Amino acid sequence: MTEDQRSGLSFCQFALLFRFLAAYEALVSCPLLAIACLGVLSGVLGCFGSDIRERRQDVQYTATSWRQTPLRLGPVVTKIFPVDDASPKHPSRMFRHRETGPTSVSDCCHLLRRYAAGQVSDFGALPESQLRLALLDDHYGRALFGESVLQPTRFGVRYRHDEQFSGIGESHRDLCLATFAELGLKLSTQLQTDEGRFSIEQLLQESTARFDIKQDEICWTSVAYCLYLPPSKTWRNRFEERFSFDILARELIGRELVSFSCGGAHMLYALTLLLRVDQLTPILSMSTRERVVDRLVSKIREITDAQSESGEWSPLWLDAEFQQIESRWLPSERLLARLVLTGHYLEWMTYLPYDLQPDTGVYRAAFDWLCVVGADAHFERDAVCPQTHAWLAINTLSRVSSADDDAVGAK
Repeated sequence: MTEDQRSGLSFCQFALLFRFLAAYEALVSCPLLAIACLGVLSGVLGCFGSDIRERRQDVQYTATSWRQTPLRLGPVVTKIFPVDDASPKHPSRMFRHRETGPTSVSDCCHLLRRYAAGQVSDFGALPESQLRLALLDDHYGRALFGESVLQPTRFGVRYRHDEQFSGIGESHRDLCLATFAELGLKLSTQLQTDEGRFSIEQLLQESTARFDIKQDEICWTSVAYCLYLPPSKTWRNRFEERFSFDILARELIGRELVSFSCGGAHMLYALTLLLRVDQLTPILSMSTRERVVDRLVSKIREITDAQSESGEWSPLWLDAEFQQIESRWLPSERLLARLVLTGHYLEWMTYLPYDLQPDTGVYRAAFDWLCVVGADAHFERDAVCPQTHAWLAINTLSRVSSADDDAVGAK
């Protein structure tokens, strides 16, 4: 029996059980037979009670207070280093995608964010419509990935977890849900599987049903929840355990930066979004809000102090043990490791509230380093993730002003 089928007897079930046994007085004279009957009936009644609880919880997960349209939080820092169309630092010339064949679920999520930020369609990747269909419709997803990635469950629907990093499934828990929230997709958006039609709301229901505050990866879950759930401050999982954004924020704060992927940038990004959402619709207590600010200020100071003179960040600042590992890397691998951190950190910094932003020189140095790498570097494999975060940072910091720029941070 799985953990989802926790058995147990209520008072009424015990009463029913003993009434049944009382009707068979002959069992009293045979203790072993009575014990056997008790065990069988306990299991039957326990499973019956579990089914009732799960059906009740399925109804409970249809949360009418969830936002049909997610909050939109764009970058705050924009247009620091504007460039003209002829400049070699123009985003259209940076980090071009060199592979148009089969891609991964993670690649789709990253490239869709790039399209949403204004990337034109001639940078070498698959068209935006094809990438979107691959995630929303399993028929198209199977054609692109080779296998089905959507899995219906009794709580809703979910994406397969890519434990082997094969590209077939999510490389991070709730990656697709967080991406849909960032893209502004409504909860009513349909997800098509072989078993029927579902929606992003049912994807969110599945996520909250299986939520565990100690789950290995919590960053993308945090991003999705803070954009879809408010003004609700709490949610429950399938065991009726109640959680809040206060609990979520404290869990993020309590984990070490080195324990997160990409230098902890996704954790810092999640905390930043929690803080900014809280400024729009209160979801944090005053004490937790102060702890989030303190954590961000502390990490901003550490990260800016660790920036090299040439503008990039090395994994060595996170853990001295990387020095032994990095010594065995090829030059292209060392460059890729620096690209991962620098692109992720700089993009995260563009989302920081004004009063928490580091000096302009920090942005400038990282921006210049990424522009050089984006124009000249050639990687042995197409590193879509780090190149996307780097491109998003460059695009934000160099784009020409538009009518929507002033409002993007307040949506």
